[in-house]
Amino acid sequence: MRWYEEYVGKPWAQVPNPPHSFTCGELVKYIYKNRLGVDTPLIYADPSRLDQCIINLEQPEAYGLYPFEGQPRPFDVAYLMRRVKRDHMGMAVRTAEGLMILHCMQTAGVILETEAELLGTTGARRIEWRRHKDISEELALCMA
Repeated sequence: MRWYEEYVGKPWAQVPNPPHSFTCGELVKYIYKNRLGVDTPLIYADPSRLDQCIINLEQPEAYGLYPFEGQPRPFDVAYLMRRVKRDHMGMAVRTAEGLMILHCMQTAGVILETEAELLGTTGARRIEWRRHKDISEELALCMA
């Protein structure tokens, strides 16, 4: 079993209880901490306070996430933009089928999708990629 398969099927919860339930932000935080040993602040995602969630997602640098040049690699973060604001996130994982995105949705729980599937599932118009400042290419590829 690949490391990411243990998350697939876990439910979404407004008040997450990792590793049993997640929000999209808590899933990213949990994987960074437990897979890579990188601690980040909670990426707040509460659908009853979508305005606050969007405000927090507008500040990726607060979580150590920065834009980068080139193609995404494992453990990079995909921010989804349905309109003009970021309102969902997921994490890139290397699978036998190539790079896919692990994310947690209110209606589906934790799922694994290609970029095209993710855009279709969420209704997002585009994906904006970010990379964590403390995750080197060597670490990302080693832990993938």
